[in-house]
Amino acid sequence: MSTLDIKNSRPDISPYLFHFIKGTDCHAKKILNDILATNCLKSNLPYICFTEMPLTSSIDMFRYMGQYPHQMYAPYGIAFPRDLLFDKQNARPVIYSTKAEIDTFPSELKWRTLELTPGVYDYSWLREWRIPNSCFNFHLNINDLIVIVRNDDELENIVVKEDRVTNEEYSNYSDEFKEIFPNPVFYYREYKGISLETICRENINSDSLLSKIIKEQRNGECL
Repeated sequence: MSTLDIKNSRPDISPYLFHFIKGTDCHAKKILNDILATNCLKSNLPYICFTEMPLTSSIDMFRYMGQYPHQMYAPYGIAFPRDLLFDKQNARPVIYSTKAEIDTFPSELKWRTLELTPGVYDYSWLREWRIPNSCFNFHLNINDLIVIVRNDDELENIVVKEDRVTNEEYSNYSDEFKEIFPNPVFYYREYKGISLETICRENINSDSLLSKIIKEQRNGECL
């Protein structure tokens, strides 16, 4: 069995790294729109955080967090293939260790360390990865980007864009075309994406299956 076969057979492994947004749904949706408008992730730290937790395994986490007024993360964010971020953005998994051990690490490794004190301070469940930059401009990686939102209507509002044909342009089309398309408005996919609602409704139980669904989407396709 190949390494790829092993990874595809394990529901606890994802081919993606996810960046989820902190705060309430309302706040997270606004930030997500800002991120997509600028094609840029920014951080106040010298690194940007991601998680390797499979999206299909994170739904219960979001349900749990959603019951609190100050939820840690909302189900809104973006994802990229893990291997792309590893190769092109130097993404690396966080090293969880004690403060005493971290203090002995070389300075060039400190950006990817996080203290772990079992029973006291333990965020290892985040399965965190980081890229060593405070700004990640992903405009060259739009075709690799995946948008994640809570429900289908929100996803459609974000990934589907409207393209209006001017009256002058429309007048040059054939009568046959005008008969088929009487309204000179077209809709196309700007981003690939998935909603938690779709994952639950279609019983998508692994990110390997999710990856196959995402690969069927094409930016620019008519919808």
